Amino acid sequence: MGLLGINSARSICNSKLFSETVILERAPHGDYNDDGVWTPDNPAPYVPIKASVQPATGRQRETLPEAYRLSDAMMFYVATTDWDMIKPLRLGLSSSDPDTLNHKGIDWKVYSVPEDFSSHGHMGILATRAGGQDG
Repeated sequence: MGLLGINSARSICNSKLFSETVILERAPHGDYNDDGVWTPDNPAPYVPIKASVQPATGRQRETLPEAYRLSDAMMFYVATTDWDMIKPLRLGLSSSDPDTLNHKGIDWKVYSVPEDFSSHGHMGILATRAGGQDG
């Protein structure tokens, strides 16, 4: 059997694969006011989303910074209906405090969105396990 084709990708978004509940924890966004005091925005701190959760492939891991390539990494495929609700994500590649996805009690730091299949109904989010966790 060959690689996943376009028709297969379309059927993924129409299937029940996006059935695992994942909690998105927003990193605190905000800005400094005129007095130099940090004022956080008020996004929903915990957003439940539906996703298909799969281990990251070696090719996906290659996109991570070298120090993270040996860490546990997962791909969270999110339906675009949820994606529209959660974007923009705060990414670990551009932020010291990225958004976090909690799946089955384990926190995963969002590092990038390397797979844009929005024309097929989903997006792929690459995340690595937050340090200091067993599981």
